[in-house]
This record gives sequence, C-alpha cells and structure tokens, in this order.
Amino acid sequence: MEQKFYPLLFKIADTKSKKSQNIFIRLNIFILLLLILSSVSSIYTTVPKNITTFSTICLILSTLFNIYILFFRPEKSWYEGRAIAESVKTLTWKFITNTKPFKISLQQEKAEQIFNENLKKIIGQRRDFYILIGQNYPDGNMISDEMISIRNCSFEERKKKYVEDRIQDQINWYSYKTKQNALNKNIALGLIICFQILAIFFFIFEKNLFINYSFTSILITMTSVFMTWLQLKRFQELTDAYGITATELKFIKEKSKFILDDNQLEKYVDDTETAISREHTLWLARRDNIELYK
Repeated sequence: MEQKFYPLLFKIADTKSKKSQNIFIRLNIFILLLLILSSVSSIYTTVPKNITTFSTICLILSTLFNIYILFFRPEKSWYEGRAIAESVKTLTWKFITNTKPFKISLQQEKAEQIFNENLKKIIGQRRDFYILIGQNYPDGNMISDEMISIRNCSFEERKKKYVEDRIQDQINWYSYKTKQNALNKNIALGLIICFQILAIFFFIFEKNLFINYSFTSILITMTSVFMTWLQLKRFQELTDAYGITATELKFIKEKSKFILDDNQLEKYVDDTETAISREHTLWLARRDNIELYK
C-alpha cells in the first residue's frame, strides 16, 4: 500500500520526523566542519592575525550550534515523529488485515471507532510531539477509502497484500539500509586510517626538517572528526541490527504459505508487527543514548 493511503497522522509525523532528522544531522555536520576549519591556525608556527580571527569565529559558531541543539533538541522531534509514524503503520496494517483489535467479526463502524481511539492513544503518549504539530493535527476521519477497500477483501487477497506490501517492503528497506550502513562504515574507517597514517608521516617529516608550518594537528583533528561521525551515525550497530531484522522477516515471510484462515492470519500479523516494533524500540533506545563529542 502506498504511503499516501495511510492516515494523515502518519504523513504529518513522518514529514516532521524527516525534517527534524535533516536539521539534526546538518547541524552536526556544520559543527564538525567548523572544528576542522578552526584548526587551520594550528598549521602555522607563527599564526597570522587574520587566521586567528577566522579560527575564533569558527569556534564561536560551533558553540552556538551546540547551544541550539542543547536547548531546542531537534533529535527529540525526529525520534518521537518516527515512533508515532511507525506505530500508526502497525495499527493501519492490523486494521486492514482484520486482526486484533479489529477482528473481522466487528462491524465496520465499530472497527473505525476503535482505530481512531487507538490513534489518540498513540499521540497521547507523545504529548511533546502533539504540542509541536499543534494546529496541523488533522480533523475528521483518518481512515482512507483504500484501507477500507483492502479490509473488505477476501482472506487470500488480504494475506497477499500484507506479505507483499508490508513484509517484503520492510525486507527491502532493512536490506538496503544494511548495505548502506556497511558501506558508510567502511568509508569512515578508511578515512580515519588514512588521516592517522598521514598524521604519523607528517609528524616524523616535520620533526626532521626545520619548517614554519605543521599539518600534524589538523590531521589529528580530521581523525577525531570522522571518529565522531562514526559514533554519531552508529554504522556498525545499525548494520548488525538491520541485517538481523531483515533475516528474521525473511523467515517470517516463508511462514506465510502455511497461513490458511483468518485466525492464523491474526496471529501471523501480530507476531510480524511485534518483530518490526521490537527493532524500532531498540533503535529508539540506542538513539536516546547518543553521546556526541561537542
């Protein structure tokens, strides 16, 4: 199912989360770049006045960005928006597959009432985010015609839709992110090693020659910056976590061929959503404990 057919609350939370994520990541990139630029003065043994002024300005700006992150906490909106979006997704798929608490025996109006009540509970658990979106919280029914249409399909159609549009979609996403994080980790580690080797080379070179400049300090700074970036993005942790989740979902998908009725589908959907939610809960826990070198 395309994202445009999800409840409006999903779209709002997803959009806000992505914007906050971009702000948080970009701010940290700016901070690291400013730290590199501020270390330019360390190249010279006798520092020109204009270079000293430039380095000072860079340090002041990096401090201001850190203060902004400390007080406005854009990462909080990122995490909470993502948590709401994923919870709405899970609730949506339970609704359209007729699984608890939206069993097939329920009348349509009752199922819709329970769905909207659960949406209120989700947003109620993230009050700071609710205040943040303010008047953007949508009015009216959250349930799209596409959701109702799928809910009213036959057992086989609902099962096929869930396996292809939910499970396979998640497998594709986790598999892609696993490869992407593994590649980014290798690039970051490669750069760290290169800067360390260059720092050693220049240290030995500069000690044996009388020169009025030094690149050792700035190379050490570059090493520290990429180590910080590696810590911020947690490439290795995410590679392992996403890889495990993708594998688990592949096993779950294989079990779909043994689902023969709505009762079995209910347990199957519940187990699958639990697996997806577990990884996301661990992601939130890891993100809540981020420590940056600021």
